[in-house]
Order: sequence, then C-alpha cells, then structure tokens
Amino acid sequence: MRGFFSTDPNGVRVQIWTALCAYLLVAIAKRENALPGSLHQVLQVISIAALEKIPLPELFAKLDTTNDAFDKGIQLEISGF
Repeated sequence: MRGFFSTDPNGVRVQIWTALCAYLLVAIAKRENALPGSLHQVLQVISIAALEKIPLPELFAKLDTTNDAFDKGIQLEISGF
C-alpha cells in the first residue's frame, strides 16, 4: 500500500513505527533462521503466507521436484483414449 491511513501527525508516527517494527522483526527472523534470499524476497514470501501456521524454515525449504513421483498424474485413464 502506498500512502497513510491517517494524515494526523500522531497517526503518521504510529504507522511509521509499526512499519519499522515489522521490518526489524523480519530482519531478525531472517538472520536467526539463516533464510536465503534478500530481505525483500523474505518479506514477499511472508506476506503471501501471513495467515498460515507454517514455520519460517519450512516456508523457505527447497523441495526436490525432480523426483518422478511429482511427474505422475493422478487422473484416471480411460481405455481407448
């Protein structure tokens, strides 16, 4: 979002402090969990999964998608087609 919810000086201060706290919390979590990527990438992933109960390391775990199990379809086959 671009802009402020409030134009009142106190409201602007609250929004700036809130944004600063959120940024610092994500920076600390990135450092403590040794998360890959830039801070911007970490913020993007967290914003997508903000309401899910998934530990941070699991969000950034790289899955091996080269396994054949991922390539098999689960669609039923109809004989003759």
